Parts: sequence; structure tokens; C-alpha cells
Amino acid sequence: MQPLVDAFVMRLTGRQTIYQMIQLAEEVRRRGGQPLDPVVYKHRYHELLMRRIHGRIADLAAGRARPDEMDGTGQPRFADGLRRRGVVLYLASGTDLPFVRHEARLLGVEHYFGDHIYGALDDYRSFSKQMIGPAHPPRPRAARRTAAGFATALWRSRKSRR
Repeated sequence: MQPLVDAFVMRLTGRQTIYQMIQLAEEVRRRGGQPLDPVVYKHRYHELLMRRIHGRIADLAAGRARPDEMDGTGQPRFADGLRRRGVVLYLASGTDLPFVRHEARLLGVEHYFGDHIYGALDDYRSFSKQMIGPAHPPRPRAARRTAAGFATALWRSRKSRR
């Protein structure tokens, strides 16, 4: 069973958590079970995740840990450089929006993104990372790659701590 779960989790990594939970419900159904609503599974996942990372979040909130201790990638320097060059930064995560906003605030990166912080909603059809982007014409290819690299670095940093 573990290889099956690993395969669908890896296939769906980078998408909203709900898609992994939809797949979980489908796997329960395939095996003759009566699955719960995928949103119920997602909320349970978040409860378990919060138990696991609560100490780090509490340490950040209480000032016992510094954001730079949670990030070894130099992201703030990179973000400062992008902002100086006029790049509008977006933080888009498959993690639920309240968690994304809270962690961005604790990590001290919220100001890089302003109103451009996005995350998953229980009504998962109302949000996807593909919906996010500037209202103005696309930036040159190199700038898009650079901004995407920063978002990917943030995402990888968060995923590796789970």
C-alpha cells in the first residue's frame, strides 16, 4: 500500500492538498470502503501536520527562533534583488490560505508579496496557481523564470520541513 500512496502523493505534489485527498477517497472507494468527503481528509491532514510543526511555529511566534534559522536558501536577499528590479512577487501555495499567510508573516516575508499571497480554499475549484498572475502583459521570459524560481524555492523550503 505504501508504494501506491507514495506514487499518488508524489504525482500530486505541488497541487493543492485537496487533490491528494480526492485521490485518497478514490483509493478507499476502489477497495470497497465508504470514503469521507475529501475536505474532511484535508482538515485531518492539517491537524496532524500542525501537531508535527507546532513547536517551530510557536518558537517563531515567541521569538525563540529566527526566520533565517528556518531558511537556508538566502530567499530574502533574492527577493530584495527582485523587488529592486521592479519584479512583482506572488506567493502561491497549494497549502490552505490561512496557513500560508500566517507562515509568511512569521517568516517575515509577507511584505515582499503585499496582496499577492494566495493559497488553497476549501472550495478548491475557486483557486489554482494558474489563476494567478499580473494584470499587465507578461514579463520577459528570464524575469518569469527568476520569479518562478523564488516561488519554487519557497515551496520547496516549506515542503522539506513537513
